[in-house]
Formats: sequence, structure tokens, C-alpha cells
Amino acid sequence: MSKTWAEAGEEVLLILDPNTLGSRTFLQWTTTPSITFAHGELTAGFTMPASDVVVKIRFSGGTQPPVILTDPEEPNDPVEPGGTTGITTERIYGDNRIDTAIALSKANFTKADTVVIARADDYPDALTASVLAKAVNGPILLSYPDRVNDKVLAEISRLGAKNILLIGGEEAMHASTAQAYAKGRNAERIGGKNRYDTAAVIAKHFHKTAQTTYLATGEDFPDALTAGLIAGKANAPLLLTNKSILRAETVNYLKEAKVEKVIVVGGPEAITEKVVKEIK
Repeated sequence: MSKTWAEAGEEVLLILDPNTLGSRTFLQWTTTPSITFAHGELTAGFTMPASDVVVKIRFSGGTQPPVILTDPEEPNDPVEPGGTTGITTERIYGDNRIDTAIALSKANFTKADTVVIARADDYPDALTASVLAKAVNGPILLSYPDRVNDKVLAEISRLGAKNILLIGGEEAMHASTAQAYAKGRNAERIGGKNRYDTAAVIAKHFHKTAQTTYLATGEDFPDALTAGLIAGKANAPLLLTNKSILRAETVNYLKEAKVEKVIVVGGPEAITEKVVKEIK
């Protein structure tokens, strides 16, 4: 039987499948007596007084396994919440996406000659810039297009950065914002007319030629997010395209860079076979 744990005050929904259980179901926290339910359809909400854990129980005929269960015939040895795997955890975060990017920078860089800054209110530029950050061995920091963030400025100073790479056109990073971050440093804007063009411009910046290129949809972020890590490790560019149209910006780079192999990330729902055929 599987066991999971809840923090005090946490609301938990347990879906119990009578077909996988014996004649009775036992739900137990170490701080409270066990509670026994008979089979049948039941929805109940109650509070465990000793631990102040609110629990919602729903018996179901589904296929999910028992959750937070103890076998009444097994000895009830207390187990501390957190499991017994021996795996340590560390959380790196801030109060918002900008602060989280700064926290990641602090956790991974004591100094950096070059910092990449991408817009905080949309994802494509930051995704394709991940390959760029790998190439310059620097962090990606985030900023809203129309205002300077003092914490970002402080992190740039802490890193001792001499170079700033601003990702995206003026819509993605306004001129006044870019100037504030660039003050006293070498700054370069790397951007295009749209997310597809910006990805191609980033690719050209460090890969005038490329044997292999990764291609992900620019209409959603998960594929490009994971592909960016692999592309960076492989020192290969990451391009974006529409689901059903191979973008002209992408085609131009593939030709100019004399790309021999394109690794398409995602299935036909992300990038159609029509697009794949157009690449060949």
C-alpha cells in the first residue's frame, strides 16, 4: 500500500478504489487514531482535530491506487513526513519570476562577464535565449519591457558584468529600459520583428554555420523549454516555427547556415508533418 503525507491545514482529496481494497479502508495520520470506512460511494469532509488537517474522502470505482492508507494487520510504526528516500531538496525561488531569476543567478554565478536580459511578461525570447546564455556562460535575468527593476540592476553589479545582451526588439525591451541596464557597460540588442525572427537572429549571433539545429513550436513553451537545455549542451541553435507553417525566418537561417540536420521537437500536434516535409 502506498502512503503520502499532508501538512497541517492542507486540504487533501483521496480517491479510493473499492476494487483494489479489502473489506475496509483505513485512513490514518500518526497523530490521530485510525478512521475506518466501509465500501461504498461516500463523500465526506471533516477535520482531524489533533493535526488540524482537513480531509475530503471520495470512494470511487476508478483505477487510482489507495492513498494515505495503512493495512490494519501491519504494525503502525510512525514515519516522519518527508519519506525515507534520503533525497535532499533545495528550493530556489523569489517572490515573483524576476526575483526567481535573480535567485537562480545568485545560486549559480559568483561573477559573470555577460548577462542576458529577456522580457518577463512573455516566454519565447527567454526560451531561445537560454542557448545564448549557455554560450556566454552567464545568467538570464528578466525585466518588464517598460520599466527598470532595481533588483536586476543590483544583480548585474554583483556579478561584475561588463556586457549586456538585450533580447528582443523595442517592443520586448523599450529603449529607455535598455539604456538604463546598459549604462556603463557594453550593450547589444539581439532581436527581430517577432519571436521567430528573434530566434533566428540569436542563432546567427553565435552560429553563422550549423550542422544541426533544433526546431520547436513558437506557439507554446514546453517543447522549446526542454529543447533549449539540450541545444545549449550540444552547442546548437534553437529555432521556432508555427505548428502548420514553416516560418520564412527559419527557412532563411537553415539555408544561410547550411544546416544539414534539423531535430524537430514535439509530435504532429506541436509541429505538423507538413512542416517537417517542407524542411527536407
